[in-house]
Amino acid sequence: MEWTEVPGSEDIKDIGTRKQLFFDDEIIETHRFVTPQAHKSAALLVETPAEIEGLYDAEAARGTDVSQGIPGHVIAATHNIRRTQHEPVRHPDNPIIRPDRPWEGPGEEYWRMSFPWVLHDREEGIWKMWYETEGGIGRTMPIKKGLENVSILTCYATSENGLHWHKPELGVVPFLGDGRTNIVFMEGGYHAGFDVRFLVPNVIKDPHDAEPGRWRYKTLLKTKPDQSVAVSPDGLHWEVIGSFPRLGDEWVGVLYDRENQVYVMFTRNLYRRPSYNVQGPSKRNVLPHVRTHRTYTMALSKDMLHWSHPRLVLAPDRNDSLDAEFEYLSPFRYEGMYVAILGVNRRTGPYVDASDSELVYSRDGLNWQRMSERRSFMSPGPPGSWDDVNAQGFHVVTHDEGIHVYYSAYWSGHPQLCETIGVATLRLDGFVSLEAPKQRLNAAMGMTGRTDAFGSVPEATLLTKPLWSKGNRLIVNAEAAGHITAELTEPDGRVITGFGHRDCDTFTGDSLRHTFSWRGRTDIGSLFPLRVRFRMIDARLYSLQAAKV
Repeated sequence: MEWTEVPGSEDIKDIGTRKQLFFDDEIIETHRFVTPQAHKSAALLVETPAEIEGLYDAEAARGTDVSQGIPGHVIAATHNIRRTQHEPVRHPDNPIIRPDRPWEGPGEEYWRMSFPWVLHDREEGIWKMWYETEGGIGRTMPIKKGLENVSILTCYATSENGLHWHKPELGVVPFLGDGRTNIVFMEGGYHAGFDVRFLVPNVIKDPHDAEPGRWRYKTLLKTKPDQSVAVSPDGLHWEVIGSFPRLGDEWVGVLYDRENQVYVMFTRNLYRRPSYNVQGPSKRNVLPHVRTHRTYTMALSKDMLHWSHPRLVLAPDRNDSLDAEFEYLSPFRYEGMYVAILGVNRRTGPYVDASDSELVYSRDGLNWQRMSERRSFMSPGPPGSWDDVNAQGFHVVTHDEGIHVYYSAYWSGHPQLCETIGVATLRLDGFVSLEAPKQRLNAAMGMTGRTDAFGSVPEATLLTKPLWSKGNRLIVNAEAAGHITAELTEPDGRVITGFGHRDCDTFTGDSLRHTFSWRGRTDIGSLFPLRVRFRMIDARLYSLQAAKV
């Protein structure tokens, strides 16, 4: 694999050929991953070195070299530009998973369908979902027959488009003697005292089957006092292969970082319940009158069985209310970044178990940031709708033309808040955009603003830092009811001859992958290092990329 040195200036940013998103205001340097007990880390290796090399080759063929650069904030200055966080658009056919099977409970008039985990399986050409539904353990309302001694069931559904779902009759786990169910895991009763076991629907499909016919799919099994690892040849038939000391409580999110070849776990801390809680003090609480905040930690592993010591990554801060706790974290990888949806629960609110959602992100998995405005990632639906209390338990899936956001939500029409599953969508890279306003902001008031030398209202401008890349095309994801032009300059600001604004072929319209040209010329590979100065009116810029074609 070839490596190219970056010109010797700390002011020039190597952006590789990966997309640059606009989440943050500064680059946070990456850290090397260190996992203990490396000599025991081969059991569940996801990809061989040859397969990793193949991944790099495939990405390079698409114009994205994952071996170079880190995504980072590349903006030096802006004028009349604002950053906008976008909320997913709910699908009109929601909810997409409804309680229509006898084992989806716990009761006839009350249901809990939650934690959808979706895999777009390109190998098989279908979408797969694992989700949870509840049994009757710990419930006081009338319980469906067959669920009285069951805690949580994991079920399975499939789809051709990720929007309309089918619950197949699998014959894996029977219910009341009937094998025609979509249940993939169900255990009844208590284990080791007041404890229940359930399969965490946090499924990873392994492109390299370490144990042929057994270990293609991996997830965790909620157990006490240890946490267990479960594997499956098909995502339907599961077996436990080992366990490790618990790192936190039952809220666990695991993903596989293919670029760094490491499993990453995000787990809520062991919550030490105070003595004034209605359940009484936690046995773990050495200071029974002190309340412990719920926070999130991160740990690393090469095999899902041996984990590093958990490190605190997210905790309520001075800008949170006193009653704020972190309820869940739904992590995923996106364009080399760690992104997650954070559930913030405010215990004094009208719904104790309902959490607000925020977008959080990290460039190395260790240093996490919350969006500066702390806006809701997805606000509740309108009053009376199926998700009018909140949206939570998210899972984000990216496909070629967009982003699917799966979530569960509470409905206020039942005193105990029924929960069902829905989906919403974002455009590709559509979490955040840099936005230029319309040309006449105050036309209704008769104010057209100052004009420039050409007699028009000044355009919004965005200037990047000096950039270095092996790419040779400037590609943006943008929409412009007005227009966008791009000017290329030397690092010191001098316009590169033939690549000024007057030379740029103006972009209007909507494109996920627009390649800029200057009087028809698109190749900019010989011009780096350079700056880009965008001029925009009534436009949104979602990402930029120096792609190699």
